[in-house]
Amino acid sequence: MPRIFFGALIKPVWMDPLSNQSGPRKDKAIESSILELAQHAGIEGGRVFEVNMSRDTKTMNANVSGFLGTERIVVWDTTIAGLDKRDLLTVLAHEMRHYVRGHPARRILAQSFLLLTAPGFVHWAGRPLIRKI
Repeated sequence: MPRIFFGALIKPVWMDPLSNQSGPRKDKAIESSILELAQHAGIEGGRVFEVNMSRDTKTMNANVSGFLGTERIVVWDTTIAGLDKRDLLTVLAHEMRHYVRGHPARRILAQSFLLLTAPGFVHWAGRPLIRKI
């Protein structure tokens, strides 16, 4: 369970910046549009980071992570290069909706529940099989 919490809460804020070269958005006009969208979505104090992923992939991605004042909006440079401003803001609005609706917290709870109940289920389901052997 500590791994689940580490992966969901600590990794995006402290570990990802170490492994992926990221920095503030280069285009301040788009950054202000993103922050305006975040404020409209109820994400106060979020910061926008651009991650240099073009050296590794052509895939596009973005996410919103963090908690307790560490909210961060992460956009891959491939996403910025591959989408116009309107489409980029649409993708980010989608990601912000996940964050605002509490999907990361729900995922943590669901994974924790499965982690705690899976051994009991395996024990329950495997017992008749073991008796037959």
